[in-house]
Amino acid sequence: MRRAKPGGWYDDFHYRLRFEGEVRHAYPSIHSSRTGKGKTGAIVYTLTVTVPEFEQRRVIRIQLANRRRPRLLLLTANGPTASPHRYADGHLCMWYPRDPSELVWEPDDGLLALVQCARVHLFREAYWRRYRVWPGPEAPHGEGEKDAA
Repeated sequence: MRRAKPGGWYDDFHYRLRFEGEVRHAYPSIHSSRTGKGKTGAIVYTLTVTVPEFEQRRVIRIQLANRRRPRLLLLTANGPTASPHRYADGHLCMWYPRDPSELVWEPDDGLLALVQCARVHLFREAYWRRYRVWPGPEAPHGEGEKDAA
């Protein structure tokens, strides 16, 4: 019988290679760090991306739970925060919690896909700040819908 690994996905070298592979090629300066220990910790990636069309350089910070599979905890970006799609603490609200899986990032998509989702979101925010129109799908934001994106 095979023993379970003591840590989460980040400690599984082969899984991590598949998960990170493309992003390390596209963003060679990406930095990763670990907070906490084992499955109770988190993995934090920090990298600089360019916002499409606006050519703004932004530092994003991706925090993932280190469980059996990565789970997005927070994604933040430096720079302007005025946006109808940010949480009160400033992290990006990229999806509606009840969206079907085909509309949201899934760990099997890999880290590069999550970075691309963040770039699209940052584009939409920059567009909204300039034109006051959100260029993409929106979920309703109302009383009790604090998680809407």
